Amino acid sequence: MLRSVGVALGLLAHAPGCAGGAAAPPTPTSLPDVCRTPSGARAEASLEAGERDLHGYTLHVRELPAAEPQVVTFELRVSGARSRRRLRVGGTPQRPCGPYAAPDDPCAEVGIGLFATDLQARLAAMDNAASVTLHHVEVHDWGDLDEAVVALGDALRAWRMADPFRVAVRPMSCGVLLKGKR
Repeated sequence: MLRSVGVALGLLAHAPGCAGGAAAPPTPTSLPDVCRTPSGARAEASLEAGERDLHGYTLHVRELPAAEPQVVTFELRVSGARSRRRLRVGGTPQRPCGPYAAPDDPCAEVGIGLFATDLQARLAAMDNAASVTLHHVEVHDWGDLDEAVVALGDALRAWRMADPFRVAVRPMSCGVLLKGKR
């Protein structure tokens, strides 16, 4: 038995692609530009930090410090006499809320799922390819930022949200294609 194992190992050592006559491993190809930087240029977006009027509400915009290179994140918050609702991330709000409720509606919490679904529909209606995640909208093209901010500002106002929400301009997430059986 030991002799047959030794012969098998000896044969493998001289086989093409194995130690001794091994070819260099393939080098990975470089990532496309869209995987390294957002598409377009920052000059395509008009968003700047500060405050602006939003149909009787105030939209507060601030740029956050960069947590990752090539990612720019803005935080948006709406304030006004009726902006008092909070986003509920886990569980179900005690009382379901909807957008455009009556001024005396006592609803205090909005489920993140309802808000995110409404926001994604607003973005889709604008033919904007942004994606909505938890407390966050992602765009991969500077040219889509202004539309995403308009959709987010309108959603925050409609739902009377007091919590901030973020918009990030980031490179597209690119994966690695693995070859093999399907």
